[in-house]
Amino acid sequence: MSETLRDFWQAALLADAAYSRGLTGGISPQTISVELRRYFPESLGSFLAEQNSFAVLDQYSAGILNGFSATVFSLGGTNYFALRGSNDLADILFADILGIAGQGIAREQAVEMYRYWRRLTTPENQPVAYTQAELKYMAGVLLPTLNPVTVLLAASSLISAAVQDRGLGVLPANAQVVVTGHSLGGHLGQLFYEMFPMAVSHVYTFNGAGVGGVAFDLAAGDSGSF
Repeated sequence: MSETLRDFWQAALLADAAYSRGLTGGISPQTISVELRRYFPESLGSFLAEQNSFAVLDQYSAGILNGFSATVFSLGGTNYFALRGSNDLADILFADILGIAGQGIAREQAVEMYRYWRRLTTPENQPVAYTQAELKYMAGVLLPTLNPVTVLLAASSLISAAVQDRGLGVLPANAQVVVTGHSLGGHLGQLFYEMFPMAVSHVYTFNGAGVGGVAFDLAAGDSGSF
């Protein structure tokens, strides 16, 4: 198998592995093997679990109403940011239909992803130091509008939540990752590249929904540089 095909294959495996539940940083290879076999044929689950260089660095799920979930894997010395696709009816309704199909972007999950990445790359237990530009950008993603009053209200709500964010210390501030995702996860992977291009070495999407629409263009045009 060529190196290029192997890269795609490993990214596809980890995009699927992002659907797994109960993967936490420091989880034992034995537990990983049991968990992955719920989602893979036994041979593939065993392959990942038996790699000496394979580890789960962190997994986060926002909850049923938001739906965002991602897992940080390490394999062969490379860190992967694996984004889960649609997992239940709430994802299909709010993220896929009302979000991507209706407005070109899964808004709530996009902002949750932004905050999760900032927590991952902030030292453990330290407050995440969001800039005003970042808060404005996230508010614009949640509520794209040219009306400064509504943007201000959205930013105010975000600030109330964001001031509680604390670092996880999983990755350094200048970390680079391979981003991979299936379906909704592929959509989020493309958004992640728009948000943090310097943090991305490659993006692999599998049957991923695209990004677009006037709503996203308005929000992205207001992002500035952080």
